[in-house]
Amino acid sequence: MKNSIRYVSILFLLVGVFSQRLNAQDIPLFSQKMSNSFLYNPSIAGQQHGSITLAHRSLFSKVNGSAKDIYLSYHKPFFDKSIGVGLTAFSERVNFVENVFVSGAFSYHLELPGENLLSLGVAGEYNSIGFDQSSVIGESDDPIISNRLSRLDFSTGVSFWTRNFELGVSANRLASLMDLVDDANLLSEYYSVFYKHKIRLGGDEGKLLEPIASYRQLSDVSNIWSAGTYFTFQNMVLGGVSYHSSKNVNVTLAGGLMKKAWVGVSYQMQVNKYKKDLGSSFEIVLRYDIDKEVSAQKKNHFGKRKKSKKRGGPSKRKNKKFKN
Repeated sequence: MKNSIRYVSILFLLVGVFSQRLNAQDIPLFSQKMSNSFLYNPSIAGQQHGSITLAHRSLFSKVNGSAKDIYLSYHKPFFDKSIGVGLTAFSERVNFVENVFVSGAFSYHLELPGENLLSLGVAGEYNSIGFDQSSVIGESDDPIISNRLSRLDFSTGVSFWTRNFELGVSANRLASLMDLVDDANLLSEYYSVFYKHKIRLGGDEGKLLEPIASYRQLSDVSNIWSAGTYFTFQNMVLGGVSYHSSKNVNVTLAGGLMKKAWVGVSYQMQVNKYKKDLGSSFEIVLRYDIDKEVSAQKKNHFGKRKKSKKRGGPSKRKNKKFKN
């Protein structure tokens, strides 16, 4: 009897986790950092530089049919970094349920005095949820099983970038918010906020400590938040730890190759009472940076070299002719 109650509790927990992930494509904080987080906030697409990110995650190693995720993103700045474009594809399979998500983002970056940056963005998304009929036992032509829920929606966001911190807010799935689509409760609207602080240890650009926090409010479902800290050394080694509101801890380690390519792994441990039954989760992330200039000479957002003050300019004294 106790085992039955335990398995039922685990089932409800998994349903709750899947409901959250279905509504907001719950990408780990590590992947958000590696991909620039424009999945949730379109204004970040093409901010500073571009990248291509590929991530694969396996959840709950002790649960048969648990979630398997594949996440691919691309974003790049254009027109002297004043415009950004981003594309995202996310696929998730939980047992025989498939969730496919594709989005495109467009952003405008306005450089402000003092090397600050204000970014505005919009995004369109396509969601498709259904069953893998080859994995269903029984009549696969059942309308409930054979039909997929597909829907278009759009989002908007704004972010503020400075040398010492980044802050952004966004409203996602506005068509659901305005009841412009059917089944709005299944893929409901949500709101997101993120904050990143940048601490240069000893004033050294090569020793960067970044506390990061993100929060998503899902309408009539629940809230998701995560917080973590990452340390990057000489743009070659990255390590960190984060905590998720579903009561799990992520430990991360990544290495840079030629300062443009990154390979990272993340190990997730459950810290709730079901940790022995659920097991751990594992993620691997690959990233390649685009238009990221690695130079000792500092440049502003649009790639223009900063003007440096000249010390002791060229001598104005003319050569004197001496008489014999």
